[in-house]
Amino acid sequence: MAKIHTIGGVQYREVKRKAEVGEKIRVVNAAFTFGKYHEGDVFTVKSQSPRGNCVVVEETGVYIRHSDYVVLEPVAPDDIIVHEGKQYRKVDRPVRKGDVILALVDEEDLVRGAVYKVSRAHAGGGRGIRVIDDAKDDHYLRADEYVVLEPVVPSPSALEAELAATKAKVVELEAKLAEIEHKKAEEAKWAAIGRKPGEFKVGDIAEVVVSPAALPNGTLFEVKEVRGSYVYDHEGFVYILPWKQLKLVAPVESVVNLRGGDVA
Repeated sequence: MAKIHTIGGVQYREVKRKAEVGEKIRVVNAAFTFGKYHEGDVFTVKSQSPRGNCVVVEETGVYIRHSDYVVLEPVAPDDIIVHEGKQYRKVDRPVRKGDVILALVDEEDLVRGAVYKVSRAHAGGGRGIRVIDDAKDDHYLRADEYVVLEPVVPSPSALEAELAATKAKVVELEAKLAEIEHKKAEEAKWAAIGRKPGEFKVGDIAEVVVSPAALPNGTLFEVKEVRGSYVYDHEGFVYILPWKQLKLVAPVESVVNLRGGDVA
């Protein structure tokens, strides 16, 4: 799945391709840059280099090789802004106290493209407002320095799709949890007899679970030889992945005890 980044309230996905003029790029390989740019830096493409092997960026005029970046493609339309995990739409209406706005200027502790809450809306036709900036100070914005945002209400089909995706994720997580619990149970079973998982010994009674070229599945046999992690049955077949191919039915210690009881 492509990585998603939120820049100026807009979501972008990473795409590995040659960038076009006007597109945003993100540096992902900054090995030989002489400090001119760093991994994670985001730029806007101004032009292609004369040789065509680099792009020239607007912000610094630096040349960046095509192998050093990924293109950032917008995920949502330009009028959709993502803030704190929620989607907002740009609207043209009078602002009210409590609204959230998108700043269009960089000024003192305000950041262009950031979202702020309106602390006070001035009366009259100027539509000036006050917001709490990044330094927690009260700051004045003129009407041409912000855009009003309204929450986007998801459609029923979008909610159904989100619910289906959530259910699928729950099923996936439950399967992973069951796998972890099964692994823990297996480790506990082997630890109870003082062995590592999948550690067989000569004399163990094992059951064939997966047998592409040995005894049929379900066959019980006594382990005749163990070489490293390889297990051999009485017919000389080898099981190179015994922790997957075999199931321990009775460890040699219990078999010896039973035999001792029979002799007695």
